[in-house]
Amino acid sequence: MGEVESVVGTTGKTLPHMRGPSMAQSVLVFKSGKSAIFESILAPGAISNQPFFSIQGSKGEIVLDGFEGGGRMYTEDAEAEGGLRCTPLRTKGWASGYAGEFADFARCILEGGSPKAGAEEALADLKVMLTLMKAGQTRRFESVADLEPDAHCGSLFKLRPSI
Repeated sequence: MGEVESVVGTTGKTLPHMRGPSMAQSVLVFKSGKSAIFESILAPGAISNQPFFSIQGSKGEIVLDGFEGGGRMYTEDAEAEGGLRCTPLRTKGWASGYAGEFADFARCILEGGSPKAGAEEALADLKVMLTLMKAGQTRRFESVADLEPDAHCGSLFKLRPSI
């Protein structure tokens, strides 16, 4: 979808022991003109069995289950019953969600070379997340490019108390 240009959203606290927000609902606007919704919540527990992550796209959805691992990928398929194909995703516990990152790190250390996702990409992602936090506090669209260079989690918590 490209580079994130601006964000707006709201944040709140579901876990009193956490210093910062533990839930967010945000709209991300990309330089390409596309937009996406980012929702997250950390909760002490749910009454029903809830997935850890649900990633929705225009042609499918990935649902990742809890600490025990596993998940499903749903894709449009005219030949499948109801026009939707469900492919099980086999994972082994929570840490398996990071298998690609672990393997890339090991490759860099053992074989030398650069990581698939470099420091520039990590910093860009961090800047987007900090801008999401700022937008949650100010409750207005915030430009990623305009984020203050010295912004950090602690400085953003002081803007306005979380809901």
